[in-house]
Formats: sequence, structure tokens, C-alpha cells
Amino acid sequence: MLHLWDGVCNVQSLVDRLFKGKPLDPTTLEPIDEESAWEDVTELLDTLSPFLYVLLEL
Repeated sequence: MLHLWDGVCNVQSLVDRLFKGKPLDPTTLEPIDEESAWEDVTELLDTLSPFLYVLLEL
């Protein structure tokens, strides 16, 4: 999430960066599919948003 300080990012670019940084599920060692990566990113953003660590645009 550190690259968010450089500027605005959309969710898809965050999902793409997740694939580069963590291509495997750490518990099963299977490749992460795009749907679960999308859910992980949106869950993290929803967690950070109430504390104003990230500002979400709708």
C-alpha cells in the first residue's frame, strides 16, 4: 500500500500489484485467483477507510 502515497490508484492496479508481490496463497501455496485477490484488496481498503488512512473515491 506504500505506493498509494505517490498518487491515485484504482482497485485493479492494486490487485495487479498483489499478484506481483504475493502470487501464492500462503496457507495452501496455490496461485491466487483474481476474485479472491479483488476481495482481499477491497477488504483491506474497507478496513483502512474509516481511519482515513486511505480516501476512497466512488
